[in-house]
Amino acid sequence: MGRGGLSIKHAMQPHKLRLPKAGASRMVSPLGAAGEQAMSDRILVVNPNSTASCTQGIAEALAGFRAPGLPRIEVMQLEGGPPAVITWRDWFGVAEPLCRLAEREPAAAYVIACVSDPGVDAVRTVTRAPVFGPLRSAIAAAI
Repeated sequence: MGRGGLSIKHAMQPHKLRLPKAGASRMVSPLGAAGEQAMSDRILVVNPNSTASCTQGIAEALAGFRAPGLPRIEVMQLEGGPPAVITWRDWFGVAEPLCRLAEREPAAAYVIACVSDPGVDAVRTVTRAPVFGPLRSAIAAAI
């Protein structure tokens, strides 16, 4: 079992995005344990590097997906992250900070906005919300 009682098998499974029903302001975490944070009606897109211009570019690219009645899309960068995720050290180094961010920032879904999907598997061990990365999402869409 991984953290939060989730098995590694669960963490590796594709997740379905659970969006709030019309008129609902919040979703309740399926974990249901005392002290669990409720999921919000937002999709949190996290740039794991600390380059502000990259984060701004991600936000601009997603602007067309924002619309009334849809979950909010919030873009943020990982404070203290490397300037770019280039090396294996960078890739593994962002995993734990991404986990801590997911634990304190409830969301209906998380997108790790980096082409190499750093930390995706790790974040899946601390939340039941779906966690996506562009690499695996692109491969899944292609096959």
